[in-house]
Parts: sequence; structure tokens; C-alpha cells
Amino acid sequence: MRFAFALIALVPAIAAAAAAAAAQDHAACHGIYCPQTKAADYAAEFGPYVAADKTWEQVKGRNVLVLKYYDRTGALASVKTYPQTRYMEPAKTPSDGIAFAGQGTPTIALYGLSPCKKPGNFDFKGQTFTCDTLWQDRLETSLYATQAVICRAYTDQIDKPVQDATCLRADEGFGTKTRGGAVIDDNLVGLGVAVIDKDASGKPLRPELVTLAARGARTFDAITAP
Repeated sequence: MRFAFALIALVPAIAAAAAAAAAQDHAACHGIYCPQTKAADYAAEFGPYVAADKTWEQVKGRNVLVLKYYDRTGALASVKTYPQTRYMEPAKTPSDGIAFAGQGTPTIALYGLSPCKKPGNFDFKGQTFTCDTLWQDRLETSLYATQAVICRAYTDQIDKPVQDATCLRADEGFGTKTRGGAVIDDNLVGLGVAVIDKDASGKPLRPELVTLAARGARTFDAITAP
């Protein structure tokens, strides 16, 4: 199930990006939080953390969590790496958010995102879920079959047991597609599995994902319709 969904979740990829930052539409960003670009735009960023001559199957579950911390100007201030001998897993803390953790890592919470709000049990792609079990299943899929996960957070998150971040997973491509990456946040929001939280004034915490969230909500409603 997880591998099948991983294939579905793959995004189109093109030539590798030595200038990933330039390829990103920063006008659409909200600080360090940016909407999905083409998958291969992340290839250079993942390069130091993946075995280019091996597949995820050949490394037998070994992967790495890379935490990149930025100051409020957007400058990279610090990097921490956490090698893993097995895939990371969804975490139940915070209980009202979407988070994951691995061996010796802090809990990483996807900033400004919460599970979908549909009540009770429903069918999603032929299986029965609740919103709480669905985000765990889809997030587990994103953490599976990858050699690296890179998360971006602000420096005020360093050393916190639960850290707000946005995360990318390394993708090896499929068929004629090239290696690159995909934004985990976008994958969840784009299916309506995750929704955007709002601040006290009612403004969305992830404004760069608002358009995607609207499409995701329509997709989710269509998939879960009786």
C-alpha cells in the first residue's frame, strides 16, 4: 500500500538544480515555507545525503533526517543530521497536529497543518479511515522508500523537543524521471489529508498553500463521497 501510494505521489521531475534557490518562486513563499517546485529543483540539495549509485531498496531502510535552521532573514544558520537505520514514523505528539520522529530525533511537526476535519469513518481509495488515521497512513508513505528527509525550521526551534518545520523527501524518480524531491507538506495538503491552521485573527498560517488547499479539499471530497 505504501509503495503504491509513493508512486502516485511522485511529482514530475526535470533537470537537476544547481541553483535550486533561483528556481524557486520566492514571491510565493512565506518566509522559509514555499510551495512545491519541480521535483528535480531539489536534487542538488539532496545530493550530499543520498547514495547516488544506490536505490532506497539497496540501502535497506537506511536514511537520514537533515534539520536546516534559518534565521529570520532567510540565511542558513545551522544544520543537524540524524542518521537512521529504519524509516521514521508518524508521531502522536502534538496530538492535534501532524508530526513524525525517528531514532534520536526531535519530533518534527509540520508547521500550520492539522488533520482533515471530516467526522467519523470514511472510504479513501478503497480503505476505511478516520482523519486521524489517514494523515498517519499518508505521512508514513512519505517517510517510506526514501534515503533522506530535509526539514527547514527557524533557529528558535533548535533544541525544542517538538519543532515546527516544513519537510522535503528525496525521490529517486520513476521510469524516465530524474532524481529530486517533493515537499511532504504539499503532498498532504494537495490530497486534502491536511488542512491549514489559522492564527487568532483568522489568517492562514501557511498562505503559500492556500490555493493548493482549495484544490485538495475538492479532491478529498470527491474521493470520500459516498
